[in-house]
Amino acid sequence: MLRALLSLFGCAKPPAALKERNYKPEADDTKPDQQTVFELAYSLLKAKTEALLTNDQALLSQEYNSLQDCDVLETVDAAEHTNNAGKNRYVNVLPFDYNRVKISGEDGQDYINASLVQVWRACSGFT
Repeated sequence: MLRALLSLFGCAKPPAALKERNYKPEADDTKPDQQTVFELAYSLLKAKTEALLTNDQALLSQEYNSLQDCDVLETVDAAEHTNNAGKNRYVNVLPFDYNRVKISGEDGQDYINASLVQVWRACSGFT
């Protein structure tokens, strides 16, 4: 998928270390022309993108406007605190209080604009 996405946007090819793995269903009826998971994801992404770009991009505008109407239910109080406002690179990219990274320091001095991001590792699950 990475290679396909990069080529879609006209970017350079990814390094050989990022080769795609073939998806093999659990059943024994594997077909030689079995799509990889990445090819399937790419085809779905491409179809969705093409659908959004039809009709003078009306569907794309509609989806974009629906995203803007979403309410954020999480708080960003630490990021908006007057002592921490200067530590934010962008005024509209703030870490949620529930998953922000806290640095060592006294209460009120433990802020950095960073969020904990969980990554899936194939061998061990989320880390």
